[in-house]
Amino acid sequence: MNANHHINQLIELSLQEDLGTGDLTSLHFIDAHDSCHARIIAKQAGYFSGEQLIEPLVQAFVKFTQLSANAIEYKLLVSEGQAFADRTPLLTLSGNTQAILGLERTLLNFLQRLCGIATLTHTYQQIIQDTDTQLLDTRKTTPGWRSLEKQAVLAGGGHNHRMGLYDAVMLKDNHFCSLDDLQAKLCEFYSQYPTVPIILEADTLEQVRSFLELIAKQYIPRLDVILLDNMSPKTINEALRLRAELGLSSLVLYEASGGITLNNIYDYAQTGVERISIGALTHSATNLDLSLELI
Repeated sequence: MNANHHINQLIELSLQEDLGTGDLTSLHFIDAHDSCHARIIAKQAGYFSGEQLIEPLVQAFVKFTQLSANAIEYKLLVSEGQAFADRTPLLTLSGNTQAILGLERTLLNFLQRLCGIATLTHTYQQIIQDTDTQLLDTRKTTPGWRSLEKQAVLAGGGHNHRMGLYDAVMLKDNHFCSLDDLQAKLCEFYSQYPTVPIILEADTLEQVRSFLELIAKQYIPRLDVILLDNMSPKTINEALRLRAELGLSSLVLYEASGGITLNNIYDYAQTGVERISIGALTHSATNLDLSLELI
């Protein structure tokens, strides 16, 4: 899947919905030849993300408004994933005043959202930084924003789960309800797609045991991850012991997910589970407070 193509489509839609037939305020109240300097500043501390969209957004804006290519010039003052303090300038802009004011809200909407995700991800990551557990996102992203939001997770120190339904298999309870022979279907899939990751979701220890036995008894060639869904740290510890008893600790990874918050993530990481996936990194992040000021 072409992430740049998706970003360009998203930018185009964003400009269309905000500009429509033109910025009535700036076009009628600001002289067309007026120029200015502006900056985007942080109004709270955080972590930066959004570097990859600034250039295509500026280019798309000047094309959309039929301005000259140099109508807006910018300089990014921070880098992807960089921490910044309150009142830190993040970006400077110079050029046509009408253009900068027309671009303002769309640019801020993108950066506020992405910096918010990066900052929340870093907050989670800091709590488990002295453990070996990997923090992952999920597919619970804003439609159309996935590549940008997942990049923001990386900027905050997290890791990406599968990008979509096309690059990994995750069999969950709804799949199992309609599946007659898991073992046969897995073997058939492996023969066709030998390198595609397989994740099986387990709600109970009994399910965990049944999945592990598929490997232990060599009924299937491999199993990449068992997702331990909505299990307590105590239950996860039992699952870890079960995996160790079967000699599969180095062959099958565990991923904890469901009900994990800032308040309890450390308890989960302390179990030794290899991965924790949290949908809140993207679906519950609060936009960071940024502002554009003319200077």
